[in-house]
Amino acid sequence: MPSSSKLPAGSDLDEQQRREVVTRSNASLEPSAIESLRGVVEVGRRLFPQVYEELLPQLAHYIQLVNDVLRVASWLRKGSAGSSADGENRIALSPRRAGMLARNIAAVHVASMVLEDSPTIEESARLALRHSIPHRAGKGIVVSELKLTTAHREAWRLAELPALDSSRLLATETDPVRRTRMAGRLKGLKKNELSSIVADSIASLPPGGRHALAIWVLDNGVAGRLVAAVAEQCGALAAAALVSKGTDERVHARSQRHELWKYLASQLGRLPEKSGDTPLLTNLLMALFVSDDLAIESDVDKVFESWRSVRRRCRVRLRAKNTRSRS
Repeated sequence: MPSSSKLPAGSDLDEQQRREVVTRSNASLEPSAIESLRGVVEVGRRLFPQVYEELLPQLAHYIQLVNDVLRVASWLRKGSAGSSADGENRIALSPRRAGMLARNIAAVHVASMVLEDSPTIEESARLALRHSIPHRAGKGIVVSELKLTTAHREAWRLAELPALDSSRLLATETDPVRRTRMAGRLKGLKKNELSSIVADSIASLPPGGRHALAIWVLDNGVAGRLVAAVAEQCGALAAAALVSKGTDERVHARSQRHELWKYLASQLGRLPEKSGDTPLLTNLLMALFVSDDLAIESDVDKVFESWRSVRRRCRVRLRAKNTRSRS
């Protein structure tokens, strides 16, 4: 098994916690909680291959050092069933277990990037090391948490691993929708970094698509983490689709403007009545028509196409990137 964790016993829980274990064991999860967890997992799967490949050369050095420290030290105490043989009072990670530790560190750090405001590789390595030692589960050895942390710190000091730049990882993602979705999940991104990613992504999309992405930014709480100018831009783009605006424009019969209006009306009439996107698309296309952002019939088609493409990409699950493994 790649990791081991000590589960809390009944004696470790207070009265309220023990009651909740019983009363909530069959309770269904809130849909919002399910969606939030799914989003975290999807972004983690997408980032893991790249983070692993980026960190592996440095992690290999750290793992070699921490394994050496663990191997030479005799700072474990045996459990009730342990023997007194000196060799069994030490820890040594096999090559297979060392490889697992590297993957565990990368996985823990990806999770920290999504869930924490200030993730550090050192803390990810410490946590992964703690749960990657198999001796407690397999040999009954009780591992001293304090001394394990001391060994980690010594190896980390010698390894001198640099920090991982989250924004640089996202720079390799070519799809603006995926890049924005991933950036929105990374709690450690600074406000200016996240704002730059969102602004660049929106600017790279045509009308329709940029409006759909702006709605995703607002719906998923990302706007509150942006600088004011970018947040206002997203709000204005989203409002074009969210707010109904009528038109009182007079157009001359058989003019190009009149033909464009007839084509627009016919396309809107084909939208399914029960679709949640129908009122949004109607509002958006009306706003673009009034603001003279639609000149010819093909402009209408491009808005439809771009909107639907981005809305679909905002809903689809993020897939892990295919990267060359060095393991």
